[in-house]
Amino acid sequence: MQLLSKKKLGLRRLGCLFCGLLISLLFFPAFAQISLGSTAAPISNPMNRPVWDLNRPWRCGRLYCSRVVFPVRILSQNNRLTLAAQATNNISPQLAAQNIEQRAQSVQLTVKSVKNRLVRFWRDTQLSGKASTYGLQRIYDPRFWWFLHQKPLHPLTPAVEIGTQNKATVIYLPDNPKYRLFKQTVITVTAPDAQQAGIEIPQLAQEWQQRIRVNFSDRLWGLEFSSSFPGLRVLLSAGLLLTGILGLFLLKTIRASLLSINRRLLHKQESLSESVKDDVMAAYSGNLMPLSSNDGHVNHIDSLEHSMHSSGVDNVNESTTQDPNPSINNLPRSAAYTHAFLNQTQNFLELVLLVSNFLRIAFLVLVLLSATAVYPSMRIYAFIALQQSIAIPLIWVGVFILRLLVVIIIDFNINNWIRRVTSREASSMRYTLRASTYSKVLKGGATVITIFLGLVLTLTTIGVDRSIFTSAGVIAVGVGFLSRNVLEDILNGFLILAGDRFAIGDVVTIGTFGGFVENMNLFNTQLRGSDGQLTTLPNSQIRIVENLTKDWSRVNFDIEVSARENLRQVLDVVRLVANTMRDDKQWSDYFLDAPEILGIDQVQSSGCLIRVWIKTQPLAQWSVGREFRLQIKEAFDREGITLGAPIQNVFFSRKND
Repeated sequence: MQLLSKKKLGLRRLGCLFCGLLISLLFFPAFAQISLGSTAAPISNPMNRPVWDLNRPWRCGRLYCSRVVFPVRILSQNNRLTLAAQATNNISPQLAAQNIEQRAQSVQLTVKSVKNRLVRFWRDTQLSGKASTYGLQRIYDPRFWWFLHQKPLHPLTPAVEIGTQNKATVIYLPDNPKYRLFKQTVITVTAPDAQQAGIEIPQLAQEWQQRIRVNFSDRLWGLEFSSSFPGLRVLLSAGLLLTGILGLFLLKTIRASLLSINRRLLHKQESLSESVKDDVMAAYSGNLMPLSSNDGHVNHIDSLEHSMHSSGVDNVNESTTQDPNPSINNLPRSAAYTHAFLNQTQNFLELVLLVSNFLRIAFLVLVLLSATAVYPSMRIYAFIALQQSIAIPLIWVGVFILRLLVVIIIDFNINNWIRRVTSREASSMRYTLRASTYSKVLKGGATVITIFLGLVLTLTTIGVDRSIFTSAGVIAVGVGFLSRNVLEDILNGFLILAGDRFAIGDVVTIGTFGGFVENMNLFNTQLRGSDGQLTTLPNSQIRIVENLTKDWSRVNFDIEVSARENLRQVLDVVRLVANTMRDDKQWSDYFLDAPEILGIDQVQSSGCLIRVWIKTQPLAQWSVGREFRLQIKEAFDREGITLGAPIQNVFFSRKND
């Protein structure tokens, strides 16, 4: 049981590790792949670019759009320029998307090169001591550097003009030898750009002009902050990381407590399942209840003898009036209710653990991104990772919540079914064991389906080409063909459960194998034989099943008596023993109907065969049969009834001399 608990805990940890690796593989490789001015050749379909591509085109109405993103003011809508293009008769939609992507990449490269020149010029002024010449002075007021504070344009911010070139409105940088800048066009404002923005071209040009100047100014103010407070960014990052470590330690402590409670619940569930299995195995081995003492049996025979010779005398002695198992009818129902309560508690605890897991991930991501966003050059990467860390974890949160809801619905319906059937058959433990089987199989199926759904949504979100799904489908068909035996096992296992051929707790015979069904799933069935051997059968090989314990069982008793006996008297003795045992409080709970004395089945030289049928509770036929045989033998000995024996006649003849 402890190994099973550790196994389940290990699976949960493996799931968490899988989620963490997935997030890492999705986020951090993106940093290396993102380029603000990528000149890589476009792929066949630009619309399938991954979401971490800043210039990824998308469909915006009848247009195709792409963005030029400025890395500093990531929380402001003014940190981007949205470019647009329109597909025409001469330009296909794919080509339009490709053109707008290349245009955005070109603008991104131009802005980046200008900022690099400004950085070199600022450093030269600091090294040459000419900062005061340009009106630069260090500012130590923290309120000025607060990120919500609107700063004026930096004194070194270059001029950005609006002009006309080839009858098109352009935004350009004029010649500025002082800043070592030469006249160059930054961006051309087109009619589709204005159409997408919903304003006229001149107004859009003015907005973009201001955004570009503010972007240059923000880069210069970032340099001023680093110069005024050297090392402060490192301290801020270290402080955020330390806060993250303390927060994670606190969350880990809370999670450890929850896991401890969860382990105890799992242990209780396993103990309950094992106890029910032990009860069933005890019934299978003939130990439904402790047998009476020898004195009790002597008194029982004396009572039987007295009742046979003088009718009307009570034949129940003191040793049989006390019920050794007074709550036998309540045990399966109690086990079912306990199992339902533990399931509901564990479902709630799994929800809390799920929330704690994502709180840890969200807190870790938030701390790392905050520590990264302290550096202006890394702010854009933090913004991209933040977008991904919201989208993909939200998908998996939804997937796990969906899985939890399905599990709750499964448990709710199974618990209601158990209450309904145990109210009709209170002493049957079969349904409690079936509930465990069905719950495990259905939950496993729900987990596989929801995880598959999560993977598909994740791959779709990160921009994987949909043609990959087609290729994956072809591969899946090939794998399915190669593993058709496994698929056949799963299908037949589902049919076994749906048709209720057998369940955990039944005693069955499958071909040449037989025993107690100790474990079963969609793939195989395990039988525990009378000698303790464990036989594992693939479900695909299960064709004909003999279930000895479904709904009810029967003692098929036969005994052969001597042909010289008075058969009517023998039948009366057998009937009296059967009825006496049925009226015994110690055994009456296991009798479903009155014993059927079928009569004389065979008459032959060795004797006459008498057959009796006793309908019992499932798994009770062996214990009832053993006790019935014992009492029949004792009654026959008392009445002097002789059992049948083979008779062989031997004839001797004397030859005449």
